[in-house]
Amino acid sequence: EDKAVQEIRIFDLSGTEQCVIDNSGKGVAFDDDGNIYFTVFQNEIMKYDSSCNYIGKGGGAGSGDGQFLGIEQISFYNDKLYIVDKSNNRVQVFKKDLTFDSILALGTLSDPIMIDINSSGQILVVEDHLSSKTINVFGSDLSKDWSVSGITIFSHAAIRSDGAVVVTFAGRNCIKVYKDGSAVDTEGTCGAYDGVLENEFDIVSGVTAFNDGSIFVSDENNSRIKKFNKESSGDGLVYAETLYGSDYLFTRSESLWIDSNDHLYFTDYGMIRVLDDVGNEVRKISSLGTGENQLNDPKMMTIDETSVYVADVNNNYLYSFKKDGTFQSKVLFYENSVFGMADDSSYVYVATGNGLLRYSKSDLNTNDTVTLQGLSGSIKKITSGKSGVIFVHDGSNICRFADADSAPNCISASVSPNVMVEDNDGNLLAVYNYSVVKYDSDLNQIGMLLGSEMGEYGFIEYVKGIAVDSKGYVYISESTTARSRIIVIDLHF
Repeated sequence: EDKAVQEIRIFDLSGTEQCVIDNSGKGVAFDDDGNIYFTVFQNEIMKYDSSCNYIGKGGGAGSGDGQFLGIEQISFYNDKLYIVDKSNNRVQVFKKDLTFDSILALGTLSDPIMIDINSSGQILVVEDHLSSKTINVFGSDLSKDWSVSGITIFSHAAIRSDGAVVVTFAGRNCIKVYKDGSAVDTEGTCGAYDGVLENEFDIVSGVTAFNDGSIFVSDENNSRIKKFNKESSGDGLVYAETLYGSDYLFTRSESLWIDSNDHLYFTDYGMIRVLDDVGNEVRKISSLGTGENQLNDPKMMTIDETSVYVADVNNNYLYSFKKDGTFQSKVLFYENSVFGMADDSSYVYVATGNGLLRYSKSDLNTNDTVTLQGLSGSIKKITSGKSGVIFVHDGSNICRFADADSAPNCISASVSPNVMVEDNDGNLLAVYNYSVVKYDSDLNQIGMLLGSEMGEYGFIEYVKGIAVDSKGYVYISESTTARSRIIVIDLHF
C-alpha cells in the first residue's frame, strides 16, 4: 500500500511494478491464480484480477454470517479466504467467489486484528489488548500450539513455513523472530535511532513470509522493501537484498563531488559513497566507527585526480583516501565548525570557525593557517572549481581567486549561498533556498532561476552539496528532517 497516494501497487519478485489499484486496503492477499483480495473500511472484501481489473466485492456491516464489524487482515490458504472480524471476535472463512463458508473454530478470541497462514496450515492470530498484543499460533488441527502476550509497540506479524513468527516493531525500528513462545533473533536497532543501513529501518511496518523461509519487510520512511532469508542453521534472519527502493539510502550528505569519470562522491553516515553515472553504487569508502581508517561524522570533502580528503568532526581527523577507497593518512583536526573545503595542486584548504587551515597533500602533518587577500570578513563558504580557481563567500562578498596567493575578483553578496559550484563553462552557480544564480567568470550575473521555474524539484531547501557532471547536469543534495535525497537537474540557462 502506497499511503502517499492511496494506492495498492503490485510488483513481481524482481521489483518490477505490474499494476496499480486505486484504493487503500487494510489487508491484502493473493490466490493461486494471481487474483488480488483486500479488505476495506466499509467492512467489505474487494476482488481484482492479476491485471488489477475489478471483479467484485463481498461482505458488509453486521454480526451475521458473512458480515463484519471491524474487518481487518486477510489471508489465503487451501482455496479459501480467512478474514479477521475484530469486533465480532472471530475469523470468518470465505470462498473465492466472496460468499460465506464458515466460522473458524479457534476457541475464544478477544479483539483479533491479524491473521496469517503458512504452507503447513499453521495459523497466526494476533489479539489486540490496547496497550499490548498477544500472538497465538494454532496447528493445522486448530489446537493452540503456543502464544506470547504483552508485546508492545507492535506493528505487524507473519508466520514462516517453519512455524516461527516474525514481528515488526514500528516504534523501535526493528523486527524480532519468535518460535515456540520465545524470541530467537532480532534485526535492526530496537531503539530510537532511525537507520538507513541494510539491516536498519526507519518506521518498519508490514511483513510477509514466503514458503522458502524468506520474509519481506516494508521500511516505510526509507521507501523500500527489504528481504531477509532464514539462517542456514538456526532460526534467525540474514539480510538478503532490497527488492524495491535503494540499499544506499542516506541520512545526510554534507558534500558532493563529481570526478573526471562522472563518478559521484557524497558523504553519508560513517562513509563516503561512490555512484557511477547511471546511479549504481561503485564502492563505499570507509565505514562507521572510530578505528584507524573509519569515519564517524564526515562533514566536508574535496577530491583531486587520485585522492579524497574528508574532514570528520566527531573523530577529529582530516583523512586522505585513495579514490579506490584505500586509506592513506590522517591528521588531528579539532574543529566543530567546517564551512567548506577546497584544494589546488599542492594543498587542501579547510574553512573553519578558527580561520582557513591549509594542509600539504604530500604530508597532512605539514599545515598552517593562511589568510586570503581581499576578504572583508571570515569565510562562510569555500569551494574549488574545475579550472583550479577558488570561490569564497565572506559574509559580504562572493570572491573568485585564480589561486590562493592572488588578489581576488569580488562582488557584493550579503546573503550567503547554501552552496557554490563552477560549471563546465567556467561560470559560477550559487544555490539559495528556492533559487539558483549564475555568474560568468568575471562574476557578472548572467542568469537566475526561481524555484517555480525549476519543475517539481524547484522548491529546494537545506541544500548541503552541489556538483556538475561532464554533460552539465547539476546534482544537488538536500537534507531535511523529512528526507535526504540527491536530485539531478538540467540547469542550462
